[in-house]
Amino acid sequence: MVVQDEIISHFIEQAYLDPMDDAVIDDLIEEFRRRGLDPEALGLSRDNLRQRLIQARTREGMEPREIPVTPQRRRQEARRRLNERSRTLANRVVTAIGASINGRNIALAYPELRSVNNFAAVIQIVNRAVNERLEADGGTRGEIPLERLEEVLEQIDQIGDEVQAEIQERLSRR
Repeated sequence: MVVQDEIISHFIEQAYLDPMDDAVIDDLIEEFRRRGLDPEALGLSRDNLRQRLIQARTREGMEPREIPVTPQRRRQEARRRLNERSRTLANRVVTAIGASINGRNIALAYPELRSVNNFAAVIQIVNRAVNERLEADGGTRGEIPLERLEEVLEQIDQIGDEVQAEIQERLSRR
């Protein structure tokens, strides 16, 4: 039974397939045979397969149920999202300033960072700004409460605007 549901679910992923179409049922039977199974030996007729496919589609349309997530996992995911968004934000800032990711004009404007290129420099600047919002020292993000991480995630675009303005101001002074 489990194998049948797996094969049927494989076809359900292709939502455009009509279970009333004989070609779909033929493909399903062929898939069984490719996997070394004989649907008739399993007691599955063409009509039975069609009904199972329709039932599986009906189950697919049901409301998803909420999967409980541990607080630790939520915090880990929030940290991961924050790191990911910070990198995306750095890329956005470099692009908005009109600098090259591999260029050195931003890196040279911030010699204290000792960055090899603009992207690395902006990532450091973004991370510094995020840490200031988190009220955290570098390397302590793992200890930040979930609520604080989510709060800063909501402010990430504002942080990006502030970082962009800071960098543009520093570049204009050079």
